[in-house]
Amino acid sequence: MNQNIIVRKATKRDSQNVLAIYQDTYGEQGSIAEGHHPYPSPTLFTLEGIQEKILSQDIDVFVAEYNAEVAAVEMVFREDYYALFDELAVKKSQRGLGLSSALIKSIMEEREKQFLDIRKVIMVTHSLLSQAAHIANGLDKYVGFSFCQYPHIYFCNHPESTLIAIDVQGTILSLLDRREDRKRTATLLTTLPGHQRAITEELLKTRSLFVPASYQELAHNILSQFQTHLRYTISTQRPASAEIVAEPSLQYQTEMFDQYNYFYLTLPVHYDFHAGKAELHEVLSSVKRTVRHITVRFCGNTANAIPIIQFLEEHGFVFHGLQPLAWYDKTRTTFYDVFSMQWIDPAVLRDNAFPGHTHSVIHIYGYPLGVPGKMLRFIEKQLSQQGQTNGF
Repeated sequence: MNQNIIVRKATKRDSQNVLAIYQDTYGEQGSIAEGHHPYPSPTLFTLEGIQEKILSQDIDVFVAEYNAEVAAVEMVFREDYYALFDELAVKKSQRGLGLSSALIKSIMEEREKQFLDIRKVIMVTHSLLSQAAHIANGLDKYVGFSFCQYPHIYFCNHPESTLIAIDVQGTILSLLDRREDRKRTATLLTTLPGHQRAITEELLKTRSLFVPASYQELAHNILSQFQTHLRYTISTQRPASAEIVAEPSLQYQTEMFDQYNYFYLTLPVHYDFHAGKAELHEVLSSVKRTVRHITVRFCGNTANAIPIIQFLEEHGFVFHGLQPLAWYDKTRTTFYDVFSMQWIDPAVLRDNAFPGHTHSVIHIYGYPLGVPGKMLRFIEKQLSQQGQTNGF
């Protein structure tokens, strides 16, 4: 690390400097310029909002100083075993000095003693610097791609796409490593506190994922990024005997973001799809009239995932993401892998090109390589099969 760079946790005294960085990056009120949407986190642009985040028990705010001047900031939102890396910003006059990489590296070192640390970042696709800084520090396992879901923050004439990357870290990894001796692992298990032993035993199991046959290769490409520590079988057919679910549910959660015209629908783990299919059809058909992007999230570890994916495809949805260990049920000490599908307004598809189909630097350096490229090609194929047109 550059010896002129010092990374530390922010204190309340840093509030004004942190506020100044966000205003320097996005404008005083969170809007870069006329015609741009405001950044979708208004509390970053008030002193009270910054102070609340710095003092929060669930958020770690880190700052990087360059020559004793606070010049960069990133926040880590914590819940259970999850850490969302978000709100990275670097003062314009101090960019190109390695502040992002130094900041993220120090945060990773701060968290390396966690028992289990499931790290996640959502990155706008145009920012190769942000991607490079996170990739260099382990957030390089891509699990999702959201096309033009992000509002017109950086470009006034089109919305922004995002990549989702995660990493699974923690002292637990030595116990999950498939290359380790099983007898040694069994011995070490007996030395763990009860809750840590239960989590380790849960993650040592082979995990089942259910997808239609057409998704099998993509699911394998995504999950193979974690194969050293997580074991999966991918099934493309429902089992002959129906799953017995003690408490099937018809309850689901919705979130509407009116200002940006996008909508989230989250199904419970044991959603009673066949009983709720008609209602889902009504909800999605209605919402499509008013929004430009819909994301539907559901558990991929039950056989119902297959008909849910097929149903959503029939309604114009395409692949969005497959996130290992994305949900945690404390009462059962159980992790679930979450599958997600996205619907994109046909007008948005018509007017915006996919990454890799423009003359930007992303075409040269970012796509269609690796797992992101495979996700993009899969989505393009789905759109073509559905007869949807895209600006590529």
